Amino acid sequence: MLRSALADFVAGLVAASPTLAPRSAEAAALMAALTEGWAERPAGGPRYVSYLSRDGTPFEPSVRISGEPTDLRFVLECQPETPSSLARDHLAAALALSESLEARGWADLTHSRRLVDLFRDTPPRTSAALWFGVALGPAGPPVLKHYFVIAEPAQWRAAFERFGLAGEGARSRRREPASAKAEFVSIDLVGHDPRLKLYVRHRDPRPRRHRPRPRRQPGLPARGRGAPPRGLLRWGAGGAQARPEFSTYHVSVDARAVTHGTLNVPLEPLHYRSPVPDDDDEVMARAARLCAALGLEVDPLYPHLLRLARADGVRYPHHRYAGLQRRAGKAEVTMYLSTLLQARRHGLWYGTLPLGPAQLL
Repeated sequence: MLRSALADFVAGLVAASPTLAPRSAEAAALMAALTEGWAERPAGGPRYVSYLSRDGTPFEPSVRISGEPTDLRFVLECQPETPSSLARDHLAAALALSESLEARGWADLTHSRRLVDLFRDTPPRTSAALWFGVALGPAGPPVLKHYFVIAEPAQWRAAFERFGLAGEGARSRRREPASAKAEFVSIDLVGHDPRLKLYVRHRDPRPRRHRPRPRRQPGLPARGRGAPPRGLLRWGAGGAQARPEFSTYHVSVDARAVTHGTLNVPLEPLHYRSPVPDDDDEVMARAARLCAALGLEVDPLYPHLLRLARADGVRYPHHRYAGLQRRAGKAEVTMYLSTLLQARRHGLWYGTLPLGPAQLL
């Protein structure tokens, strides 16, 4: 079942990680709480419905491979007990799980409750509705987040207004081209000063040949306030430059200001023509070269996570995105991976692509 598969994956990752090993018991307890009551369908049972992975597995891991502190992150989409593809059913399941997590002391829903009605009253037309984000570092409590899926622009604008951030939301959106679409609003479920984040998808993430960059990349604040270092999006010596698919604006509720931004560059060649290699080893090598050029060290958690992800038995590139960020003069690089956990066990379909137990056909 999915619950045991996720528990084994996370427990194995944390226990063998040089940076997270002391937190293995805590990670196991958190994963048990996050999957209780919904991730126990037997093999051969109803499929899970999720946009987080190619095979429907509602789990996507990532690791900040450079920058401090390096940590393990993942996004998880819980499912309704009765299989459904309706957003309102997925939202209800996520809210029920949220209450359980708060009762166990893993989350504080104070700030999230200010937003729930905005997204419950107008659900999106897909199954995606509300996701959980988790970040586990070497120290401190795990940071949990809610990711609300935006169905219409009025929702994210109202969300910013409720925190007195209408001006910051408008300024962030004006940095994007008219074709871009706001897709997610996230809020921290921990701390008195939560971060409100706006995720904007660029509608045309086609690659382009490298050429001199303008002073600002689309989707990031001006240089010095979250702008990436020059050349950060250039992958290796091949001369190709990837176009970011997502821009993320991080807004401090207390400071009432955008503190920094993130660009998410697509790496997988599944849905578009990618300028980066589809070989995991080559992508990892280019990531190492990128970090070296920025004066950063690659944390050993990254190659360890990649080894575990590739052990799922599916022959396909497991890199999905590279997250690129600069904050307070320091660069950070994050890698997002796909695990294809269900493909190994059941042989499922994602979109029009058949996934078998051994390879992508």
